[in-house]
Amino acid sequence: MSKGIRIRDWRYLGALLLLSASTLYFTFWAAVDILARLGWWPDGWLGFSGASLIQSLTWLDELLFSVHGITKYATLFGLVRKSRWTIWVMVAVLTLSVVQWILLTSNPVYDASVDGFAFIIVDLMALALIYLMRVRRVM
Repeated sequence: MSKGIRIRDWRYLGALLLLSASTLYFTFWAAVDILARLGWWPDGWLGFSGASLIQSLTWLDELLFSVHGITKYATLFGLVRKSRWTIWVMVAVLTLSVVQWILLTSNPVYDASVDGFAFIIVDLMALALIYLMRVRRVM
């Protein structure tokens, strides 16, 4: 463990919990994407058609989704390793989340209103806790 950060530090545990929840949410949508592309997503399951969702996405949506996923997993990895670069990758995650949410609000198939915005808030709270660890020089 670097620079005295303790596992029981409330900032660390809070950031880890929030980022884990956000990463799980992203993983769900990544699974939907993969299953729909393979044709294994049952039409109408969970209230939407996976095939219609995939067909409604642009190349920019796909690019942002992929980069967002890579940076989200990198942030979780950096947080677990208590790396100093975690805050900068988390800023990229938050930026990508906001841009992707704005782009998806115009998508007629995907309702990005409430859940997408809620996880932007979750990412913002995780960023705030990571920032507090950085200010206290425990990360």
